[in-house]
Amino acid sequence: MTDFPSSVSARKCLRGEGCGEVVYWTLRRTLLINTGLRLAGERKNTLKKSLYASLAVQAFVMAWTATHMDEEKASLPSGETAIGGNAFEILGTYLTRSAIVGTGLWLGGDRKHLIRNTLAGTTMIQATVMLWAQGKES
Repeated sequence: MTDFPSSVSARKCLRGEGCGEVVYWTLRRTLLINTGLRLAGERKNTLKKSLYASLAVQAFVMAWTATHMDEEKASLPSGETAIGGNAFEILGTYLTRSAIVGTGLWLGGDRKHLIRNTLAGTTMIQATVMLWAQGKES
């Protein structure tokens, strides 16, 4: 297992060691999703929608980390899968993340292009996870 940066920060926050890094990862993810939405052609309320989607992902990260505090490493399934490189597992984590991002976008008011925006926002996150994994392999 490998420490995943956003899970490491979530673990620190849950232990009461400060939540500044959680805010950083949430804002970073918001910008990634916002970029995806913009590339997909969305122009209305992109920052609000992106923030809601990022908060939904962060809620998952916090919940996952909280239920795995006894493990040695602060990992997440998507990080482990990306490092493993199995295409079907990567697709599975992409689809799972898409459901989470889509829920956040929906809560943020996205209705008209929900599927397109979900896939675009999730793709941006997935790309950064894959780049992170590639750096871990080197």
